[in-house]
Amino acid sequence: MALAAEVTSPTSVEGAVYVAVVNPARRTIYQQIFAGQTLAAGQRATYQMSVQIPTTAATGTYVVRVGVFSSDGRSLYHWNSNAGSFSVVARTANGEPLLPEDEAGLDLSSADGSRTPATAVLRVTR
Repeated sequence: MALAAEVTSPTSVEGAVYVAVVNPARRTIYQQIFAGQTLAAGQRATYQMSVQIPTTAATGTYVVRVGVFSSDGRSLYHWNSNAGSFSVVARTANGEPLLPEDEAGLDLSSADGSRTPATAVLRVTR
């Protein structure tokens, strides 16, 4: 499945973007770190991923988690443990998981304003 996270920050940020997919049992089935990222103020950055959903994948809701860290990984600028989601709704005749095409909004803004706010759009396609 193709997955793209589009991230926009209102301020300039240098660091790493972390994306993870968690299954209905709350186990991480995919994670990717995009190191050395520079997000210019107001500019959108797109992170493309290819996530393999196992043929044994349980039906249910899969959650996407997103974090933005400093370049050295010591400072967390933002963490969103429920940035977006998609569902495995059934299985095909050959046992492959069936995923609906979907687009879900991600919100990386911090509720208390203590972290660098950003917004993102998650696109999930088969």
